[in-house]
Amino acid sequence: ALQTGIATLRVTRNQLASLYKKQEELRAELSSVEQRIVFAESGLSTMESEFEIAGEVLTGLILDENKARLEQESNNEMVRVGCVAEEPEKPVLPNPYIIFGAGIVLSVALGFLFVLVVDNLEDTIVNLSDIEGRLALKVLAVLPHVRQRTRERVARTLISDKFSRFSEAVAGLRNLLDSPRYETMSHCLLIISTQPGEGKTITSTSLATSYAQAGRRVLHVDFDLRRPRLARVWGVELAEDKSFSHVLQRAGKDTVDFSKLVNHIPDPGIDVICSLPPEGVSPATIFGSRVMRDFFAWARANYDHIIVDAPPFGLVGDVVSLAALVDGVLVMCCPDRTHFKSIQHCVRTLAESGANILGVVVNDVEVSSELVFNANLRHGYGYKRYGGYGYGYGYRPRTRSEKGRPPAVAKGAARENVPGDGKPETVKPQDAAADDGTGDDE
Repeated sequence: ALQTGIATLRVTRNQLASLYKKQEELRAELSSVEQRIVFAESGLSTMESEFEIAGEVLTGLILDENKARLEQESNNEMVRVGCVAEEPEKPVLPNPYIIFGAGIVLSVALGFLFVLVVDNLEDTIVNLSDIEGRLALKVLAVLPHVRQRTRERVARTLISDKFSRFSEAVAGLRNLLDSPRYETMSHCLLIISTQPGEGKTITSTSLATSYAQAGRRVLHVDFDLRRPRLARVWGVELAEDKSFSHVLQRAGKDTVDFSKLVNHIPDPGIDVICSLPPEGVSPATIFGSRVMRDFFAWARANYDHIIVDAPPFGLVGDVVSLAALVDGVLVMCCPDRTHFKSIQHCVRTLAESGANILGVVVNDVEVSSELVFNANLRHGYGYKRYGGYGYGYGYRPRTRSEKGRPPAVAKGAARENVPGDGKPETVKPQDAAADDGTGDDE
């Protein structure tokens, strides 16, 4: 049995040795396979790179082929000349006639549009049509600009220069108010404006002076109790007991002797009632009192004309109270200064209160201006031709050939003038002075 076991062990050892040998062979074969796998993977990567390069080359070849085909097709097309081109003598486009015509039409249209826009945006009175057309009021007079430094000297122009254009314009306003149409409405007049500085004090003073120079009994009253000016205009020194506003404030239920408030101005022979600045005086309470009606009743009984200088409309409510107590109202207007909406509101309010608005007086018009009030308007206010009708006396201006000759009559003597109808008429000395230009200076 031992021998058998030993033999079996030897056989087992021989088998084990052969197995070890076979294992080594398998391991060597496995290493060889792994190397071939690595080589195969490397070759696969190289082939993939080559495939991508080949694809890009193929795409480029296809593009080159398409380009070559297009060039070949374009070269194969037939080109035929229909007519030989010639250089035009005149440009076809743009057409200058159309361009110039369209430019003129567009310029005119834009100009009209601009004028309409500016006219709608403009709120000031610039000519007579704004007053008579848009406000439906009559222009009673146009007062020219007076070149004076102070308000007082302008207001007394009718005294210092009776033959100036301003004096003649005021005289024309007075004559119009004396006409049968306005005579019953001009006994007691109220002069108003829509804002300060439009000339209501100057106009009221000048109109009162003109009435006084015509021999009327005139009372000039300062009802601008908040900013009284007539005392300074007429050079009146007032005490508090003769101040119109202070006396009316203390009147109460007692009767006031209004004659004690009158200040007589010898030149031009006018009575003035003035006021002091309102210290301790409430004008609002005065205008609503009974003493106002008593004053106007006294003034109507003692004077031919009462001219009332009122405060500006819109700032205070005094004008509405005064308008109900007078016979007529004159509204002042200054070109390029008076606002249309303001004067429209003033006229509407006074009309609703029952006031009698006679018309508008245009003040401070430049003599050299033909654009604002020219001779083409129906009222004929053409100041460059003002001397052409001799300030309303019917005379013509002297021609160049006549200027070198002496006048037919001496200044201050009466003469006869033969108008167009051949009938002689007597000319007064003051008319002769106006004819030869002595009163033309402002």
